[in-house]
Amino acid sequence: MQTVEIRPNKKLLIAFMGLIALVMVGMIIYIFTSDKYANNSLMKLLYFGLNAYLIFSLYKLAKRLKGNKAALTITKDAIIFDDYGSEQSYKWRDIQDVSISTDDSTSYLTLKTLAGEKKVSISGLDKSPTKIKELIDEYKSSAAANSGLASAGLDE
Repeated sequence: MQTVEIRPNKKLLIAFMGLIALVMVGMIIYIFTSDKYANNSLMKLLYFGLNAYLIFSLYKLAKRLKGNKAALTITKDAIIFDDYGSEQSYKWRDIQDVSISTDDSTSYLTLKTLAGEKKVSISGLDKSPTKIKELIDEYKSSAAANSGLASAGLDE
């Protein structure tokens, strides 16, 4: 089986970046052209700090968009999450259960292992939660079958 890399949805990232940029421009125009805050240096400083944070957020999103790194990788041996730069890998033999849940508008993938539970958001990826679950079930069952063949000495 091939490795499947599931990446963030680029259209969604670009739309979100556009929204952040619009909010920034709107805040700058409002705070510096409004007479309400003409003499309020503290408020201008506060807005400056907020805009600096939004610029940092745009930078992080642009970096993620340009990097094109997989958020979720499914291999014949494991499932790997990119957790903001650090990869977390779970071997199929260690995974007891896989489920998908939805909370408001966010979908989560939950892996239950002997070591505990890992819950990760799978909203905003380029594959639907249903397709991700199908891929995981396919790879997990294939890994279980290969593991059974290997333990019986029939994998050669």
